[in-house]
Amino acid sequence: MTSRAAARVSLRSVVVCGVVGLVSALCASACQGQLRLEDDAGAPFSVSGGGLDGGGTLTEASADAADAAAKPPGCTKDGECGLAALHCDVVSGTCVACVTDDQCAAGDRHRCDAALHRCVECGVDGDCGAGRVCVPGTRRCATTCQQLSECVFLGDFCDMAKHICARCTDDSICKADPDTPICSPVGDCVQCVTDATCPAGKPRCDRTTGNCVQCLGASDCGASAPLCNPTTSACVTGP
Repeated sequence: MTSRAAARVSLRSVVVCGVVGLVSALCASACQGQLRLEDDAGAPFSVSGGGLDGGGTLTEASADAADAAAKPPGCTKDGECGLAALHCDVVSGTCVACVTDDQCAAGDRHRCDAALHRCVECGVDGDCGAGRVCVPGTRRCATTCQQLSECVFLGDFCDMAKHICARCTDDSICKADPDTPICSPVGDCVQCVTDATCPAGKPRCDRTTGNCVQCLGASDCGASAPLCNPTTSACVTGP
């Protein structure tokens, strides 16, 4: 190697080392002494010289572990749910009103809605029987009709737009009764179709019944009464 080539290599080495040194200094200042990297699998690890408190640093992995430890464990069986009317959804680890249809044997709500985890009247038209349909959103059955006279035996009229027997088509018919001032998608007068019309004491609208209730799930209840009883839709402390 000639002396000129050697000088060129030496100069390049000085420049590279200077850039690396500058980056290291900036990183040490911005990261407060911690250089964070990721391995090939994307898992974070750290090289630290004392950390934020002089005793090491808390990595993202250890922070996630701390958050997970702080959360209460989910349920694994019905007996951990606190009420006989609640059942454990082992997939989400939460206690719900139902997981399967056989937990909805009482009354006319014999289907367990997989999305709501609540007992409902229907999920599809076939659940309602001949001459009836399942109305979307409410999970309730309605009698079908093609002409006005077909609903007289129910005391209703035929909503020709939906082709179901109904007592109302809009709120104006329902306002005569302040307890049920809203016309539901099923065509009957109810307390609510959304949470917006429910009072503070019963802030949730149960669209499957059209009634305002205190809770639809445990997330609606506070620490003093953490369980939502699906039978009464009220927050309770336990059995």
